[in-house]
Amino acid sequence: STHHSNATPSRQKQNFCEHAGCDKKFARPEHLKRHEQTHANEKLYCCVVCEKPFNRNDNCLAHYLTH
Repeated sequence: STHHSNATPSRQKQNFCEHAGCDKKFARPEHLKRHEQTHANEKLYCCVVCEKPFNRNDNCLAHYLTH
């Protein structure tokens, strides 16, 4: 079995969250963009079953599937 290291230059995490107090970093800019939504106070997505609010659609969908 071949082990792939996350330390290779193409996989280094070079996209840093600039939100105060957050030290998260991501290999891909789209992952950083998705993460930055977690810092937003806007809850744009609501579960159609229980109306629980979410700031990311993927989290809302994952929650919905628990019903």
